[in-house]
Amino acid sequence: MKNGLDRVDIKILSTLQNKARTTNLELSRQISMSASACFARVQRLRNLGYIERDISIIAATKLGPTLFSTLEVTLDSHDLKDHRHFERAISDVAEIVFAVRVSGRFDYLLAMATSDMQHLS
Repeated sequence: MKNGLDRVDIKILSTLQNKARTTNLELSRQISMSASACFARVQRLRNLGYIERDISIIAATKLGPTLFSTLEVTLDSHDLKDHRHFERAISDVAEIVFAVRVSGRFDYLLAMATSDMQHLS
């Protein structure tokens, strides 16, 4: 298969992408494989870099009022060093939940979650 992955690897990745907290036992049952073989497969996928990390998606609205915003960012300069500087500068901003470099009339599209307009500003 593509990238050296077989149908079992794809099913493991798909399952973990949708529910990262699936236990090894649950996962092994879903793919009809022994728990030890399943664990070895998951470890192999991690070691090969197919699984980068496990994350939790927080229900932001449970934390209080949330304003979701998208921002278009245009840099004054398009030097690679300026893009790297910008990316480092935004990497620690917790309110940015998604950032992507794009082409067109602006350079970056940011998605942010803040408590209100004042916090966004």
